[in-house]
Amino acid sequence: MTTVAVTAASSPTGRALLARLDADPAVERVVGLDAEPPPMPPATLDFRACDLRDPVLAAQLEGVDALVHLGCDDRLDADVDGRFGRTVAATRNLLAAARHAGVRQVVHRSSALVYGAHPDNPVPLDESWPRRANPEYPPAHHHRLAEELVEDFADEHGDARVALLRPPTVLGRGEDSPVVLHLQLPRLLTVAGHEPPLQVLHPDDLAAALHHAVSAGLHGVRNVAAEGWLPLGDVATLVGRRRLTVPEAWAHAGARQLWRRRLWPLPPGGLAILMEPWVVRAEALRGEGWAATRSNREVLRAFAEEHRGWVRLGAGRQVRRRDLRLAGAGVAAGAAGAAALTRRAKRR
Repeated sequence: MTTVAVTAASSPTGRALLARLDADPAVERVVGLDAEPPPMPPATLDFRACDLRDPVLAAQLEGVDALVHLGCDDRLDADVDGRFGRTVAATRNLLAAARHAGVRQVVHRSSALVYGAHPDNPVPLDESWPRRANPEYPPAHHHRLAEELVEDFADEHGDARVALLRPPTVLGRGEDSPVVLHLQLPRLLTVAGHEPPLQVLHPDDLAAALHHAVSAGLHGVRNVAAEGWLPLGDVATLVGRRRLTVPEAWAHAGARQLWRRRLWPLPPGGLAILMEPWVVRAEALRGEGWAATRSNREVLRAFAEEHRGWVRLGAGRQVRRRDLRLAGAGVAAGAAGAAALTRRAKRR
């Protein structure tokens, strides 16, 4: 029988994976690792509140046969050092703890971002394509560094089963990443001359792939994706957003200013992921028995339905569209009134 530990157990993907492991008769015990317990956890869950940077983390992994690490946090904030610590340093410490505890199977959730977003990328990318993560975009760079740490672990433990799974943007209730925030803006900002395809995956399908990797003892790199991808025009239609297309020369300078004011969810270095392709094919994993249950279109349509009536203000909070329209009307009325008063004062 197997004991499986899951990091980020309270995340949407983590909760979906816990449910699958709980229903698997071959899994005797499930250990959840996170700062806070998941809502409505499975009755058999052994939850352990912890920080993955804790130097005594190995004690939390005693008796664990397989470890599923849900990888780096794609969210962005101004704390660069803290973000590195929560992602790369945490992965390094977790693998050291797994080494000390004798864990013999590691499944690491990485990202298709490790391929990088580049104009010469083939569409789609397969697992043989080299890692060219955009170094100026922190989530991509951190995913690459974390993968290198996992590969070092695999090299040191030749008898261990170590799998790296690379999904595209995960889109579902509770998921939060710069690409997700971009899809929630009042306008879908695009760069003139660039029509990159978009690929999304539901958390339940990613959880199924992670569960499959554990139960099948997968080793090596696997892309995880639904078949195909969506053209940018279809994305705008599905999420119900008008496109705001800007010249490339303006986009870089504008992104820098908007990011500084927290009016834009991506730093300037992240603009490439909205300009160049980075979609993947998952034929290897499908050939081993996994398949996505929701298409790109179905996932995006469900996302649009969930967020209908709401928009995101930059990297900040969500507001109702109605309130945004009222605020805009108020601003316009105020501006008109101020202009009228100014004209009247001049006539006097």
